[in-house]
Amino acid sequence: MMQHSVSRVAELQGKVDSMEVMIRHLRQQLNDSEVDKEKLATLKIKEASLETQVKDLLDDLHDAKKSHTPVSN
Repeated sequence: MMQHSVSRVAELQGKVDSMEVMIRHLRQQLNDSEVDKEKLATLKIKEASLETQVKDLLDDLHDAKKSHTPVSN
C-alpha cells in the first residue's frame, strides 16, 4: 500500500510541475499580449496622425493646382 501511495504522490507531483510550467508559459503570453496591445494603441495613434497629415497635404496640393495657371506658349 505504501508503494502505491509513493507512486501516486510522484505522479501527482509530476502533474503539478507540468501545470506550473504551463502557468508560467501562459503568464508570459499574457504579458506579451499586454505589450503588443500597448504597441498597437501607439501605432493606431501614429497612423491617425499620418492620415491627417496626408489629408492636409492632399488638400494643399489640390489648392495649389487650382491656383496654378498654366503658362501658354
